[in-house]
Amino acid sequence: MVFFAPGSASLDPPARTVVADAAAYAKVYPLAPITVTGHGDPSAGPQEAEEMAHRRAEALAKALAADGVDPRRITLTPPVITTDITSSQAARRGDIIVGNMP
Repeated sequence: MVFFAPGSASLDPPARTVVADAAAYAKVYPLAPITVTGHGDPSAGPQEAEEMAHRRAEALAKALAADGVDPRRITLTPPVITTDITSSQAARRGDIIVGNMP
């Protein structure tokens, strides 16, 4: 998981570290697919939350590619508007999954 600042799709240094670690892991398993999902905060409004979630997923995919992951391995899932959250931080995240989920 990568956490973003409110209203942002920019990767800060801790987020860059998470992406670099995910890219390194992906390189160990070069045939594993990579799924990237962005989340948005519903308090921003439905359209804005969806756009932000998409921008977050794109930022993660671009960073993975910049770290040497073949972009053809990366699939962006539809944006997720996080409605069942215990904190606003959960709605300001992006997920990177290397391999298939059960």
